[in-house]
Parts: sequence; C-alpha cells; structure tokens
Amino acid sequence: QNRYKLMAVLWTFRCYVSPRGVDEIRAWYDGQSAAVRAKFDSRLKFLAQRERAEWKREPFDSLHGECEGLGEIRFKADKVQHRPLGFFSGEKIFTLVFCAEERGNKFVPKKACEIALRRKAEVLNSQERWHVCTFDLE
Repeated sequence: QNRYKLMAVLWTFRCYVSPRGVDEIRAWYDGQSAAVRAKFDSRLKFLAQRERAEWKREPFDSLHGECEGLGEIRFKADKVQHRPLGFFSGEKIFTLVFCAEERGNKFVPKKACEIALRRKAEVLNSQERWHVCTFDLE
C-alpha cells in the first residue's frame, strides 16, 4: 500500500526557447551542479503545488522598478543566490525566461531584467519562443 500522498501539480512551467531553438532554461539547468539542480527542482515542485496567493517570499518574489512585470524564484545553492526570472502568463502558467544570480542585492548579469523583459515580449509575440519545461514536478 502506498502511504505517500501525491500532491496535485497546479501549475505549468514554460521555458524560453531562443531563436536558434535552444531551451535556454534547460541549457542553464544542465550546466549547474547537482546541488543547484536539486534546489531548483524542489523550488519548482513546491510552487507547482501552491495557489498563486502562496507564491511569496521566500521561494518567490514579485519584482518592481526596471524589472516590473517579472518575478523571481529565489534559492541559494553552492553559496550562490540563484534567481530564475519569469512571468505569469495565463491561468496557472509561469514562464521562465532567464536565470540570473544575485550578489550584493544586484542581479548578475546587470542586464538580467532587460534580457528577461525582452524574452517575455518574444514569448508573448510568438509561440515558437517557449515550450512546456521538461522538469519532473511529480
């Protein structure tokens, strides 16, 4: 008898696909250490099972100022503050567009929000700029 209760996955995560056809989020993920991948996976699984009202700091934060319209998934692994950036795009859909780091309360690279907002515009203008992410959220 399975005594583990499966949690419902409420959210779909979409990943940005570059004009060259590269899933930039998967490419970032594949280049990370096992510790970073595990922490990223646990954050996505946690958020996937929560209503939007529960998406709040710490695992998530809405951004403002020059980053208005974006949100960040927040986690620390390998002594680095990782900040995958994305946006809400429809009912229970979050689209990841760029993976930044945070150092001294600033994004690295410095143009992270500019890049993410440009990619957001691409995603909103073309279905070829995204696909459903292939991370296992079960």
